[in-house]
Amino acid sequence: MRAPAEDVFGLVGHEIEQLRFERVVEQGGFGIVYRAWHVGLGVPVAVKCLRIQMPVDPALGAQFRDRFRDEIKIAYHLSQGNDDIARSLLGGTLRSPRTQALVPYMVMEWLEGHTLAEELEARRGRGASGMPLAEAIHVLDPAVRAIAYAHSRGVWHRDVKPANLFLTATPRGSRLKVLDFGLAKAADAETIGTSGIETAQGLFLCSPSYAAPEQLDRRFGEIGARTDVYSLALVILEVLSGAKVRRVRTAAEALLLVAHPQATEVTPASVGLDLPPPIDAALRRALLRDTRARQADASELWREITEGMGAVQRARSVRPAPAAPARRPLLWIAFALLLVLTFGGGVATAWLVR
Repeated sequence: MRAPAEDVFGLVGHEIEQLRFERVVEQGGFGIVYRAWHVGLGVPVAVKCLRIQMPVDPALGAQFRDRFRDEIKIAYHLSQGNDDIARSLLGGTLRSPRTQALVPYMVMEWLEGHTLAEELEARRGRGASGMPLAEAIHVLDPAVRAIAYAHSRGVWHRDVKPANLFLTATPRGSRLKVLDFGLAKAADAETIGTSGIETAQGLFLCSPSYAAPEQLDRRFGEIGARTDVYSLALVILEVLSGAKVRRVRTAAEALLLVAHPQATEVTPASVGLDLPPPIDAALRRALLRDTRARQADASELWREITEGMGAVQRARSVRPAPAAPARRPLLWIAFALLLVLTFGGGVATAWLVR
């Protein structure tokens, strides 16, 4: 069971910058999320505060703050053009009532629901297997298209995982929304006005279980949209199989799985899935260690999968009906014998009454 989140900044119960902090809902190594009430707007909001747990030098701390400001800008710009990216409303800096430290924060829309990671864990707890292919495609469709939209705007997420995909209720029904562009990178930093920071002095920041090979070792290629393609494919396999594909805790463990001389590519078959050929081929390609061999972006990956699914469904709909079983020869023989006996019996009766 997850440990209860701690209000490290002492914000709960305080009203700051029209934000009345109610409770802590989530915390991680670099952020803590509060539920708050925006007094001016009269709506609940999520407030994400930057939290740096480890002692860092001033230059590295400045990089984290710049990256956090980038997240606010990227999420704001992307969510203006796609409803399935969690909206970033504004950002700023507040002073912690407990520590008196200045804390960068961002205000986001409040979402009711739970993450895809929690959904998959609940299914495993009920003893359920993975989702059927058609259901998985339907559930994942909004999130994959949202990431494809980010790619079309020159932004790649770099931390795609079930915990960053949120199942929430919308006027269109339950949908997956994409969260946390904290590690996102813009191809053209000037377009969105971001700092263009590539790394924080070599720190490994993404999730090892879903990291692409090039995030573990740059010898595999450059980080970009194809990096998200690899992570998306791992998520798709997990949704279909019901089990996490790569169970590791550290980057070193993950690197050993992909860089070992005897390591093999992840495939649907390697996790026990027997998928239709076009779907299997699309996922195999997405999971190649050579970045150049993968689909160029999430849009190309999803097009291959959805078109493949369409072809499978069309083939099933036009499949000819099974032919009627051939009549057994013994039935014909029995019928012939019946005729002979009937005719013969009639002739004998006529002869006897002469």
